[in-house]
Amino acid sequence: MSKVKSKRNKNVIPVDSFMYVIDKLRADQTKRFWRCRRKDLSCPARIHTAARIEADTALTSMRQRAVLKIEHTSCVINEYVNGLSDAAKGVLQSFEALKRQVRRIRNNKIAISDVYKNYSLSIGINEIFLLADSGPSNERILIFGRPLGLELLKDSKIWYMDGTFKVAPTPFSQVYVILAEFLRGVHPAIYALPPNKKEQCRFIYLLFKVTVIVQ
Repeated sequence: MSKVKSKRNKNVIPVDSFMYVIDKLRADQTKRFWRCRRKDLSCPARIHTAARIEADTALTSMRQRAVLKIEHTSCVINEYVNGLSDAAKGVLQSFEALKRQVRRIRNNKIAISDVYKNYSLSIGINEIFLLADSGPSNERILIFGRPLGLELLKDSKIWYMDGTFKVAPTPFSQVYVILAEFLRGVHPAIYALPPNKKEQCRFIYLLFKVTVIVQ
């Protein structure tokens, strides 16, 4: 049962050309009752939604939005969870579990455009930019870099690693950078997009792939 928003941003359910607004919640909080909003017609029509159905409907909409919209994971979840009854919220998974679900859906649906696979120095001159892709999964990692950066890593005796969470594109959680020491300076050589903050997942894959690439 789908919902739309009223002018006052309240949930409204359309059924057979009639619009229903929230009336009350049953005492045990397992059902929510809705009344026809045509008060001017003294319409007696009522419908009800069960907690499980209400939750499943929200989850379906959340999954669809996760694929269609490029926005923060928490925003996708809050859009559909905040308006649920306490009973419907009670049958949902934890917030962290919902975040993992959204990320998993997005990781499995990501299609890397050719624009990001190659780096163009000038017209007609292209370099491979996407160096590694761990493949569709909940732990997907992408690694980007230019041949020049790989040469810097190969010739450098010291590598530095750093990351930031603020500019990470959805659905990834971090932009991670490997830098090389060269000519008395430190230069960014490789950029990685890990899916989460798991140290083991990130470092094992990054170090293995970068070592193979540089060789």
